[in-house]
Amino acid sequence: MDGNVIFDLLSHYGMFAIFLLIMIEYACFPISSEIVLPLSGMVAAQLGHKVTFVILISVIAGILGSSFCYFLGRIGGNAMMECMLCRFPKAARQFQKTCDWQQKYGKLSVMIARVIPIFRTYISFAAGITKQNYLVFVVYSGIGILSWNTILISCGYLLGENFDVLGPYFSAYSKWVLILLAAVITIVIIVKKMRNKKKCSKI
Repeated sequence: MDGNVIFDLLSHYGMFAIFLLIMIEYACFPISSEIVLPLSGMVAAQLGHKVTFVILISVIAGILGSSFCYFLGRIGGNAMMECMLCRFPKAARQFQKTCDWQQKYGKLSVMIARVIPIFRTYISFAAGITKQNYLVFVVYSGIGILSWNTILISCGYLLGENFDVLGPYFSAYSKWVLILLAAVITIVIIVKKMRNKKKCSKI
């Protein structure tokens, strides 16, 4: 989902949109927490909400979204794994790694995974498939979610409180930031393609 669309939703619907978007992000819908959480903090500051209240709401939303994935994995785990292996073999490999990682580190895995890309996407499913105790899942997920959400929401909140001061600088330099970002993305894609070619040539 585009950042501008997310910002418009948050601005128009306030705390309801903040709660809903964070919940579905933790339910593994294709929305980036690195976009949703800072924007939630920014909008909350402009609407006059306290940052502690926003963080509390975000943690509740995160636990609910994660719980959806947990029970989905617990109820239909094996069937879901077989489906993923057939349709998305690359994603299935990452998913299997997450399950192995969850079994290795147990309750700590759901806490640590909240701040690690890829693992944070699949860890709730993995916890459900391995039938981790739900109360343990909620407690340790809550700690990880609280840590991650506090950092990103607080950054957005500070930006929102000082937006009148910082706004002109963003508008003045946004074009150069976008150009730099596009260049970085292009370099990453080229490097990945070169690595894939080297792997293929070795096979």
